[in-house]
Amino acid sequence: MLYVTPEKIASSGMLGNLFESLEKRGRLARVIIDEAHCISQWGHDFRKDYMNLGLLRSKFPSVPIMALTATANTQTEADIVKNLKLSNPFITRSSFNRPNLTYDVRKKAPKFMNEIADFVQKHIDDSGIIYCLSKKDCEQTAEKLIKALGFEGTRKASQISFYHAGLEAEDRAFRHREWSKGKIKLIVATVAFGMGINKPDVRYVIHHTIPHLDAES
Repeated sequence: MLYVTPEKIASSGMLGNLFESLEKRGRLARVIIDEAHCISQWGHDFRKDYMNLGLLRSKFPSVPIMALTATANTQTEADIVKNLKLSNPFITRSSFNRPNLTYDVRKKAPKFMNEIADFVQKHIDDSGIIYCLSKKDCEQTAEKLIKALGFEGTRKASQISFYHAGLEAEDRAFRHREWSKGKIKLIVATVAFGMGINKPDVRYVIHHTIPHLDAES
């Protein structure tokens, strides 16, 4: 099994030659595309290089392609089929219902930040995510929570951080790593913090501002 990014497939001639060699020898068993919603401009994490994955069907017409995603509406699904050049694909769906999850929708009162701070205070030792629409909102929300919780100027301030696409790649990787290890308890982020996030002990997710698409929530 070879794990490779769409960006690498698009830029590496050596990798393309490897695929061709494997296919000629009958060793290219299948192509599996995870986070397939990224191939669609209707998908919330659209990435241009995902569009090039349709070339794999043209180059290797006999190799099965499997596309996986947990966040595709009907329009995104149709886009995936079209862009990957899939012919009469077998499509299977499962329920979004997760019995271990509960949903709580609240009115956004004038002092909503105090409500969020109170909630975070009660779950201060738990791992959590707060999603915001903009980079500026992420930074300001993280700063306000640090102040509201009395962490400003203390070591506990490092338990709350923000994450968005405007940060350098190395900085994003560091914050993700610290959050995964539990050193950062709460991360305030845009949907840039949405792929490859696999942490079993996340206890709450707050949408501070409404996502652009239903699929994002």
